[in-house]
Amino acid sequence: MFNNFLLYFQKDLNPFLISIFFVSIIIFMSETLFKKNKLDSSIIRKLVHVLIGVATSFSPFIFNSNLPPICLALTFILINYLALNNNFMNSIHSIRRKSYGTTFFPLSFLILSIFFWEYKTYFLLSFMILSFSDPIASIVGENIKNPRTFYLISDRKSIEGSITFFIVSIIILFFGSSLLLTLSLPSKIFFSVFIAIGATIAEMCSSKGSDNISVPIISILLMITYEYRFNDVNNVFDILNSEIFILFIIMITLIFIAYKIKVLSLSGFLGAAIMGTFLIMLKSFYYIIIFIIFFVSCSIISKIFKRENFYNIKGSERDLIQVYSNGGAALLICIYDFFLPSEYNILLFSSSIAAAMADTWGTEFGKISKSKPRSIISMKSINHGESGGVTLIGTFASLLGSCIIGFSTYLLFGISTKQVIIIIMSGFTAALIDSILGATLQGRFKLLKTNMIIEKDKKDSIHISGLKWMTNDIVNVVNTFISPLIFIILYKILL
Repeated sequence: MFNNFLLYFQKDLNPFLISIFFVSIIIFMSETLFKKNKLDSSIIRKLVHVLIGVATSFSPFIFNSNLPPICLALTFILINYLALNNNFMNSIHSIRRKSYGTTFFPLSFLILSIFFWEYKTYFLLSFMILSFSDPIASIVGENIKNPRTFYLISDRKSIEGSITFFIVSIIILFFGSSLLLTLSLPSKIFFSVFIAIGATIAEMCSSKGSDNISVPIISILLMITYEYRFNDVNNVFDILNSEIFILFIIMITLIFIAYKIKVLSLSGFLGAAIMGTFLIMLKSFYYIIIFIIFFVSCSIISKIFKRENFYNIKGSERDLIQVYSNGGAALLICIYDFFLPSEYNILLFSSSIAAAMADTWGTEFGKISKSKPRSIISMKSINHGESGGVTLIGTFASLLGSCIIGFSTYLLFGISTKQVIIIIMSGFTAALIDSILGATLQGRFKLLKTNMIIEKDKKDSIHISGLKWMTNDIVNVVNTFISPLIFIILYKILL
């Protein structure tokens, strides 16, 4: 087996060794400059980012297969992990804010090499955006006088830096598409602006260096979906008059209303816009309807059943992390179905949405319960909003929410009655597991000044139970991922 591996690797052995040598030289030079105080660490970090980024961009044109890039990516993920934990390679890790960008970069290279290796042009363009737009935007943001700053997740960003990122991305995409793609001039402009918007939003919403993974992945997916939807369209007016664009306007309008009525934060609005765009570009109108039923119904009831004592714990506005903890699994299933289509995938998609719907409806309707919730484990009374609590009306609403998604899938896709029942069962069961995890493993903290129980670790709080890293968002991720798994198990047993 090892001999077969070497034979398969033999064609790419020379470029592989050259790549190792090239990266080693860059790291050696950056360490030397850093130790001799020749350059500031931030400048060295940006230079390394550009040099390795450009080299990475051309890898599909250099290697015959994706095996060497995968090995390179895994190697440098390990090296970066060891460097971060053992305090070496300080020239690229010495940074004022906490960042895992040096680990995210080879991770994104690994993901693109595994899943998108055949999309050579898009591979190149997506990493070119990351290689140049990010450091140039950072330079502008750091050196402009009195920049207009904002926070979406945790990192400080500047409006000037984001505008710079957008402009540089458009330039890269326009000239790249002119050289490598056969598009009309209006289509090149539309293509460049469309991808640049998505890449800029990914950078704006990034935290702790996560743009090194979000920017190339979102960029390449948008390029692939653009080709899928608009490859034969040379007139921009045809795009603007298409069903896809109309759906996009409806989607943006709905999430903008949710933002204005404070159901979504700004990061939640931007994250939902990217998610909605992918759902529209990847799948059919019926997929969008199921997601809209979930999104609109949950938005409405969250405003109707608002209670201040509840929101002291949870927070009323859904941010980007909360949006993706509820809808990320369904989006991944949607992306998977785009590349490997199957009638079975809509059932998994619906089961994930059913779980999110069941959990949200159970939580929201539980607010109007006249009696206090009880812990699903101990059956002792707890405060409204604390994870792991259940009420009679909340449990009924949870089942009802799962039923709505199940019956909606039946009406839209004509699935069998047994499949409807399994969707309902998987969604409702996952919501119950969500409550169990909330009562047992989810971290709880107590504010020292007020003794209030909260579910996020803060400076003036102490850890009292559960796992520190197990947040409500992680529990929601488990909920929406475990529901399709439950569906598969029940499907195998009952059908």
